[in-house]
Amino acid sequence: MDYGEAVRYLYDLQYLGVKFGLENTAELLFRLGGPHTRYKTVHVAGTNGKGSVCALVSSVLTAAGYRTGLYTSPHLIDFTERVKVDGKAAAREDIARLTAEIIPHLEAMRKSPEERLCTFFEATTALAFKHFENEGVDVAVMETGMGGRLDSTNVIVPEASVITRLGMDHMKYLGGTLAKIAREKAGIIKPGVPVVSAAQEGDALHVIRQTAAERGSKLRVEGIDFHCSRKSFGIGGQRLSYRGSRGRPFDVDISLLGKFQVENAGLALCAIEVLRERGFGIPDGAIRKGMKGARWPARLQVVRKNPLVVVDGMHNPNAAQAVADSWGEVFGKRKVRLVLGIMADKDYPRTASTVSSKASMTIATAPAFQRALPADRLARDIGAAEYYDIPADAIVSAIRGAGDSSAVLIAGSLYLAGEALMFLGDAPPDSVDVFERLQKEYSIGAFPGHDVGGNEAVEPGGREPFHVLISTILSHRTRDENTHRASSALLARYGTPESLAKAPVAEVERLVRPSGFYRMKARYVKAAAKAVVDDFGGNVPRDIGSLMAIPAVGRKTANCVLVYGFGIPAIPVDVHVHRVSNRLGLVKTKTPDDTETILATVVPKSLWIDINRLLVRHGQEVCQPRRPRCPKCVLRGVCMLWRRESLPVSQKKKGKGGR
Repeated sequence: MDYGEAVRYLYDLQYLGVKFGLENTAELLFRLGGPHTRYKTVHVAGTNGKGSVCALVSSVLTAAGYRTGLYTSPHLIDFTERVKVDGKAAAREDIARLTAEIIPHLEAMRKSPEERLCTFFEATTALAFKHFENEGVDVAVMETGMGGRLDSTNVIVPEASVITRLGMDHMKYLGGTLAKIAREKAGIIKPGVPVVSAAQEGDALHVIRQTAAERGSKLRVEGIDFHCSRKSFGIGGQRLSYRGSRGRPFDVDISLLGKFQVENAGLALCAIEVLRERGFGIPDGAIRKGMKGARWPARLQVVRKNPLVVVDGMHNPNAAQAVADSWGEVFGKRKVRLVLGIMADKDYPRTASTVSSKASMTIATAPAFQRALPADRLARDIGAAEYYDIPADAIVSAIRGAGDSSAVLIAGSLYLAGEALMFLGDAPPDSVDVFERLQKEYSIGAFPGHDVGGNEAVEPGGREPFHVLISTILSHRTRDENTHRASSALLARYGTPESLAKAPVAEVERLVRPSGFYRMKARYVKAAAKAVVDDFGGNVPRDIGSLMAIPAVGRKTANCVLVYGFGIPAIPVDVHVHRVSNRLGLVKTKTPDDTETILATVVPKSLWIDINRLLVRHGQEVCQPRRPRCPKCVLRGVCMLWRRESLPVSQKKKGKGGR
């Protein structure tokens, strides 16, 4: 199993939806040998700020010399972001190996008398616990997915529990009042384990106090038992003063922007105090280093400075208010163009109105996620000035309109934030994402000799190997439609190695004339047919070494035969594949052979068999050599060429300094 197969398997578990309960996770972890019991943990729940607190705590622990795991969700760009050790995302090979390890257990649970069906989050949580065991972590910082009491992460007995600011979110699952939500979040409190809480509103703090008292857990509340305030701030970060159990002020710097991060930093510092009291050796210097070095993307993250472009993953009214409260310190007196995309199951009217009221104009869009509110509906409901179905188009419009004196805020969803960071960053696109998009776009593919305008599907392994061999030889230095005409005519008359080997040269020249260089190609195809008859008994070989021993057969032709003739994974690189791969940014190569080599390292092997048919089709219809049809391209949101070409020249020159 490779990474692409692993991620698709895990995502397929999403059809089970959201399911609360600890039984599945507990049994799966038992089958895996109880990895979650091999190291210490810190548990973080809440509505807003969970990720920032986790990032701060884990950064300090790493700075103190502890090998530290970090589990958060969702990811922004790549699945591996969910599982980190010492700030580094898990290797794709590790995700593939771990998924392959847990699948037999998932299947055994499914077939058990209880018919236990694990969800995506249950399987992913178990995978994270196992990875941390394999990596030999000393401590893991675990973020809940939703709620707390019945969240899959709640199988641990941590050293400290943290509850961040609570708000009205996920009410369908957690309850329609703040007290009910607090009861679910407080479910992470374990008997005798210290708990740290933000200063909660309404009845939420009462519920947390009551739960902590019932379980004999010492509770520390921000603003009562510890305090964190801001001494100074700027676009590069903030200086904070913390006062906790030691009684004297302790100053730290953080790189995270926004007033709301002051509260999150206070929670993290109090959690570190608790860990110190429980025997962790965390020097003051490590605290300062870890707090300043902590990074948590898509939280008022400045990604460009000219114009100023900020990305935030806020997705509920409370988080929107936190962004609004920090508006002036981030944007100053600049006018702000807001790019907004929200999930349909969120309280989008209140979320949108909170931030859009401060923007000079709002542009609606929809991230590529099934729960996203359609862009036209969002625009209609909030009165947006413009809307675009694809976030990249909305971002381009906003940046082009901003000039040098205005700013752009991209917000409303972590999924939108991820797409924005990908589009505005320098990282190459995710190959799995690229080919998933192409598979949805094209029901049929194309290979040499196939008429792309027809409706006949081209599936790997679905063609006569000899026909693929001859068609690909004829495709050299000619247009696709000419290859189709020549190969169709030739193979209709001489469709077997034996018949073509004996065919008159003049007749073969006449039939292949549409492909160009017809005299040379006639000799080539006859020589290839003769070699198949004489050297391989009339059967086209199915290994690349033997194929390349045939006259006129190079790597592209051999790989085409493997893929289309035998269904064997390989990467045939023609002019389309070479061009499209480089434009997308999947590779940076000068020769087709180099393109094949690099694609083999960045694309999971399970997708190799689709590379040629999809990129050839895309190159024929959209990513054409001279006039690429970028506005119609389903990949423009992740394409490096579109990123370069779509932004104004001044932004392209100055944008790198913003990261």
